[in-house]
Amino acid sequence: MSVSFQVLCLVCLALAIVSCAPAQVTTEAPAPTTVAAAPPATPLSAAPAATAGATAIATIAASATFAPTATAAPTRTAPPTIAPPTLVPTATPAPTAAVTCKTPLSLTPSQTEGPMYLANPPQRSNFRTDAANAGAEPILLAGRVLTPDCKPIANARVDVWHTDAKGNYDMSKTYASRGYMLTDSEGRYEFATILPAIYTGRTAHIHVKITPPGGKTLTTQLYFPNEATNKGDAIFDPKLLVRLDETPQGKRASFDFVVGP
Repeated sequence: MSVSFQVLCLVCLALAIVSCAPAQVTTEAPAPTTVAAAPPATPLSAAPAATAGATAIATIAASATFAPTATAAPTRTAPPTIAPPTLVPTATPAPTAAVTCKTPLSLTPSQTEGPMYLANPPQRSNFRTDAANAGAEPILLAGRVLTPDCKPIANARVDVWHTDAKGNYDMSKTYASRGYMLTDSEGRYEFATILPAIYTGRTAHIHVKITPPGGKTLTTQLYFPNEATNKGDAIFDPKLLVRLDETPQGKRASFDFVVGP
């Protein structure tokens, strides 16, 4: 309700009080025996009523309380909370397990090179993509080149060749299922290849040449466990069996070569 309307209501109330005030009536006393001139009559005055009305207005005005319109306090937006950055520790490469020996390791037996070796193969370690190996079972041939006292030999040349998915050797210069690689600082090598198909008169096998830096070349062959044709192979040697394991990535054929100076 506005202030002007409230004041107007007070004025109307005051006028109502004034109009309702009783008029003063003067009763003349009976004249004495001796007739004397009556004093002039005092005219009726509205002053007392007006005064009463003004007093009522003042009282009402004083008692009226005009509540000021509340002003909404401004809304303060809290500043966004910024989380401190999360520090991700740098991953530390897992250390390579050290090779231990209770006694000096025996040298890896040598075997014949065979007639299917091609000199100067390319440096490559993935034979699975060779067209002649399509449809064959993939394996990972991996291991180390070590000294008899278990020290890894870095930069040793590991030269590998074997038959394709149909049991044939590639004698052309495409070098299918042929290649070499150098061992790393821990003496490790790794070839992504296939399980060789059986060559006529032989069991499944892989030819390998190991040449340490400045050392003599070891020529040998590797064989697979549980092959029915192992017993009928004239040069099969159980000391040259790989360890065959099933992994999520497929079969892994592991073998550590031990070579002399």
